[in-house]
Amino acid sequence: MDIIKVKNLSKIFNGNVRAVDGVSFDVKEGETFGFLGPNGAGKTTTIKMLTTSISPTEGDAKILGYSIKKNASEVRASIGVVPQEYTADEDLTGYDNILLPADLYGILRSAAKKRIAELLELVELSGSEKRKIATYSGCMSAISIILSWKLLNG
Repeated sequence: MDIIKVKNLSKIFNGNVRAVDGVSFDVKEGETFGFLGPNGAGKTTTIKMLTTSISPTEGDAKILGYSIKKNASEVRASIGVVPQEYTADEDLTGYDNILLPADLYGILRSAAKKRIAELLELVELSGSEKRKIATYSGCMSAISIILSWKLLNG
């Protein structure tokens, strides 16, 4: 089953700047998919269209069967987005960034600490949790936010 189906997606800014030019691809359920390209290739613009942050000029895409043009609310309700930048408090450690949402949502500290240890082990970041987020790579920072979400949502 295709969970993402993109057909001829294009984005033109200011009437003449073609940031994305007829992109088409499918992502199947369970498939690992990488979206790579040089600076200025249109990766961020495509992701913004797929997450309904901006509208495409041409083409369409379906996320879990929902059109990004006709069913934007359903698309947003079906996905999660973790941007690489501005995702965590750089003055806190990775551990504290994961623990903070648990505290805010009233998860018992003992249960949160146990689950955090399990999640850090799962993503092979045990040993990095006491470092400040400012020392993490962008990917590690994003993973800490994903772990926070996973902690809160099982």
